[in-house]
Amino acid sequence: MFKKQAIFTLSILLGANLFSVTNLYAKELRLAPPSYHWKGVETGKKTIMPVSILIENVSEQARSYHLKAMVPVELQLEVEKGFEPIPNTEWVSFEEVMVLVPAGGTKGVKMYVAIPKEAKFKKPWMFYVEVKEEVSRYGYLRGKPDMFALACYLKIYLSPKER
Repeated sequence: MFKKQAIFTLSILLGANLFSVTNLYAKELRLAPPSYHWKGVETGKKTIMPVSILIENVSEQARSYHLKAMVPVELQLEVEKGFEPIPNTEWVSFEEVMVLVPAGGTKGVKMYVAIPKEAKFKKPWMFYVEVKEEVSRYGYLRGKPDMFALACYLKIYLSPKER
């Protein structure tokens, strides 16, 4: 499914002895596309992003992921030249905010934006979508405590529809 697209992958190897292959276990999160320039976004109505966010769980057990829109400053990042941060991340919504992806599986999630008609674009906007693994306080990975939550960030650029 991910063969012809750029993918952002985050893997982590966990184990008591990093030199012993038998003690190693891994979990991995893949996200596609890594960025998307959404052109022709209309104001005054809820609009669906033309491509779904694809979340691939390359782990040996089902995992839950939480989706959240964030502005660059929340991630201690700067806004890219030629863009402004989206004024309100509450304008961004998802088909599902909490997504369960089976072991070795992939799930597509639709994203929407509802920009008020009175909103003004001086420059195109940008924001990030955080896809973060939910790790319960007592979660386990191969019978051992799972204390690490993986997260990937999809960069979204928004340009308004020409009026």
